[in-house]
Amino acid sequence: MMGLKLMSLLSFLRERSNSLLDLSKSCVMFYKDFEDFDEFQANKTFTLNAKDVLEDLLSHLTELNDWSANNIHSIIQSICDERSIGFGKVGQPFRLTLSGDGKSGSIDKSAQFVGKKRTLARLKKAIAWINSQNN
Repeated sequence: MMGLKLMSLLSFLRERSNSLLDLSKSCVMFYKDFEDFDEFQANKTFTLNAKDVLEDLLSHLTELNDWSANNIHSIIQSICDERSIGFGKVGQPFRLTLSGDGKSGSIDKSAQFVGKKRTLARLKKAIAWINSQNN
């Protein structure tokens, strides 16, 4: 089973990689947690509106039992619809939350490969970061 997941991940990452070095760097976010968010990206992306969106994501994703890219995408789309905002207003803060630097492929597939436990932990970390900047 692990081999199948790894092969799927490599296939996903290959689309955005120009070399084996790019591919190996892209893998890190799926297997190792990062210490801090890229400061420039976080200051630009993690607004109070983003906090509300991330809290919505945390709430909806916590309840998700079938952790798949399609279901994650549906949740992102429902948040966009509920808030009358474009996909980027959810996708950008979520991408930074997952990767730490804002660099990742398709956000729903990235979340699927990061896994539910790590995704929820990173959402909590992003929300805490925003709270710490606004106190």
